[in-house]
Amino acid sequence: MPFLLFNINYNVVQHYGREIQGLSNNVHIADKAQSSLADKISQTSEKLKAYLISLFGIQRVISTFRDLYNQVKQVDTAMVELRKVTDETASTYDRFLKDAAVRAKELGASLADVVTATADFARLGYSIPDSSTLADAALVYKNVGEGINNVSDASGSIISTMKAFGIQASDSMSIVDKFNEVGNRFAISSRGIGEAFLRSASALSAANNTIDESIGLFVAANNVVQDPEVVGTALRTMSMRLRNTAGALQELGEDSDGAVESITKLQTELLNLTKGKVDIMLDADTFKSTYQILVELSQVWGSLTDKAQADVTRLVAGLRQGNVMTAIMANLTEGISATEVSLNSFGSAMKENEVWLDSIVGKLSQQSAAWQELSTTVVNSDLVKGGIGASTWLIEIVNQIGQSFVGRLIAAAAGVTVLSSAFRTLSKTNLGTGLKTFATDIGELKILEFRKEVCLTYAAAS
Repeated sequence: MPFLLFNINYNVVQHYGREIQGLSNNVHIADKAQSSLADKISQTSEKLKAYLISLFGIQRVISTFRDLYNQVKQVDTAMVELRKVTDETASTYDRFLKDAAVRAKELGASLADVVTATADFARLGYSIPDSSTLADAALVYKNVGEGINNVSDASGSIISTMKAFGIQASDSMSIVDKFNEVGNRFAISSRGIGEAFLRSASALSAANNTIDESIGLFVAANNVVQDPEVVGTALRTMSMRLRNTAGALQELGEDSDGAVESITKLQTELLNLTKGKVDIMLDADTFKSTYQILVELSQVWGSLTDKAQADVTRLVAGLRQGNVMTAIMANLTEGISATEVSLNSFGSAMKENEVWLDSIVGKLSQQSAAWQELSTTVVNSDLVKGGIGASTWLIEIVNQIGQSFVGRLIAAAAGVTVLSSAFRTLSKTNLGTGLKTFATDIGELKILEFRKEVCLTYAAAS
């Protein structure tokens, strides 16, 4: 009987030993399979990443082509506007464009802005050379003027001032000098001066004021009002009231409240109110400038009674612009200083533009100008026009790829990367150990069952 039990025990152990060995072999095979799968996934992930990098590189090239196209388009659109208002030969336009590219880099402006500004002035009848000079002034004004967002706004202020005061194209930079220097030193921005002139330049010039005197009046009024548009409108009204009757003001659409019926009566009333110290006339046929009249009034203002001040304000400014009149009377000393600064502002704009060019924004603007020049050289407008159909088709194809296929590839790459990482985390040793432990546990369980079977057999035999 003991021999029988030993024989049963040996046979059972051999049987389960073979099962455990087979299980161990399977674990080894699974371990190698896991390692092979992880390696393959990792290799696939790397290949996919390399492919995506290449694809994105192609997209970058296409993006650069798009930008080249857009730059050429901007310049071509500006050139079309210039051609509309001028009548020159093709060679003249070619020379102009080459020169404009050089000027753009020197001034820190885009090539498109140089051409656009030139077209703005050419539209007024200036030749291309004069328009180019005026454009330079507008571009510098855009650079140094606070709050000027585009070259068209800069051009508008310069145009209105030039036309009103009869300034020649060759002297146009002097306007920017005045705007810039006074804007730097007094309580009004260079843009504010331009806005005030947009609303009053013609009237102030007609009333015998110089550009410097007008700027002085803007400064005096804006110290209190702090609104150049309101100041410009008020000074237009005041300059016209000192030269026109109530009837004439009504015909011009200006405020006629409190205005007199004749110039003689206006002259007489102001003389009486100021005790003979302020006369609006130089002689029987010539008016004093608005600036001179207001300076003379400011000199006696403090000696006038409240009623006399109110009557003078009513005559000069009417009911709507009384606050601007009062501001000028209180601050005309500073206005006189601003007039002197304006007179001595030569070179201010270009000097400040040099400082601006040395800034990060200035350097980037020069870089942009160089890029536009390169764009027009590499991809000229004729090439763009000739290939517009093909390029549009290519861009549409790329857009579709970018919106669908590339998006899916990116998602797939992300999934592969995560899966690869997960397999790497489960290292070979960890997975093998886990499976071997599992196999050992199963083996131990079977041995316990075997022992139970042996005991039951022995008990039955007894």
